[in-house]
Amino acid sequence: HFGVNKTHELIKRDYWWPRLLRDVEEFVKTCSICQRTKVARQKPAGKLNPLPVPSSRWTSVTMDFIVELPECQGYDAIMVVVDRFTKMAHFTACTTSITSEQTALLFIDRVVRYHGIPEQIISDRGVQFSSQFWSHFWKALKLTPVLSTSYHPETDGQSERTNSVLNQYIRAFCDYHQDNWYILLATGEFAYNNTKHSSIQCTPFFANTGLNPRFTEAASKSISDNPNELAEQLQDAESFARSQLQFAREEIKKYADRHRTAATKYKPGDQVLLSSENIKTTRPKVKWSDKRLGPYTVIKEVYPNSDSYKLKLPDGMKICPVFHTSLLTPYYANSFNGRKDPPPQPRGHKHKYTEYLVKWQGYDLDPKNNEDWITDTDHCKDALKDYLRHSKSTQDNTRKQKKTLYH
Repeated sequence: HFGVNKTHELIKRDYWWPRLLRDVEEFVKTCSICQRTKVARQKPAGKLNPLPVPSSRWTSVTMDFIVELPECQGYDAIMVVVDRFTKMAHFTACTTSITSEQTALLFIDRVVRYHGIPEQIISDRGVQFSSQFWSHFWKALKLTPVLSTSYHPETDGQSERTNSVLNQYIRAFCDYHQDNWYILLATGEFAYNNTKHSSIQCTPFFANTGLNPRFTEAASKSISDNPNELAEQLQDAESFARSQLQFAREEIKKYADRHRTAATKYKPGDQVLLSSENIKTTRPKVKWSDKRLGPYTVIKEVYPNSDSYKLKLPDGMKICPVFHTSLLTPYYANSFNGRKDPPPQPRGHKHKYTEYLVKWQGYDLDPKNNEDWITDTDHCKDALKDYLRHSKSTQDNTRKQKKTLYH
């Protein structure tokens, strides 16, 4: 449909009945094809919910990796760790294939031995951070790993911003072949930590130690030679940094919320559509693929007022089932008697197999239930052949799918 107004105009050229406009609105709103394929024109849902200000230095850190770099002295990745309070960063060379065990040892060697064990580590859902070893190891040390929701980098925006600064630095100073970045890390880390940060209005070095390091002929000076006065001024500096972080947090939220709408609240059992923006399929033309997948059932809200929800996904979708509300859209079921939704499209994923939604004979199952998506079609080959023969959307690819399914 071309929308409510245009559909209403087309109908009223020849027909009219009471509540015509309201019926058209409901008909278009509950159209399964429109819900899955139309581009959203409204602002993203979900107001910004910044993380709380840490209680002190190195109690809460963020961690991320910059991977698949040109190999340099045996390394092809960088581990980036940033303290959320002082904004001090550590850049450590590593490999893209680093395991969770190696990540833990590297973190202890480059961070814990200088700053102690933090209370919280915030990261994305990389394989290093989502393993059982990673969670059990830090749980034994009374540390809480916090993983971001799927395809929602705003959870760890600090690491993303720091990665951008580091990439800009290496881009400016690396050679043509980009294979000398390893020797730039030390000076890059020093330059980053010796530069005034807009959030805390001082350098990370000063926020961490109360002293800016010497980098010219002039000697570095402490804020006081009296130990009691030094301790008092360090406490004042910490209070100042905390107030600046709180102010920056409120300003960021104020400007971000200008471009967002209030989050839609979902309850367990609600049906939602999931944005396909970050989910790869085997369909040839991305722009012609569905904008949203589903519907899927909401299991629960992960945390109260977190605007993140756990969905019941098909077993074949090997992704984390937790998504921010900005990636979800309410699904409106058909409310018109006699209208039938078209057969669902087979779903091809990056793992190169195809799923089909089946309706079992003799069972009272909801055809929209995710459990009805199957990949094993050996017991229903005749039904599958009939579907491929009559489905216009798969007619051109029938021969290719047959080779895959019946080889």
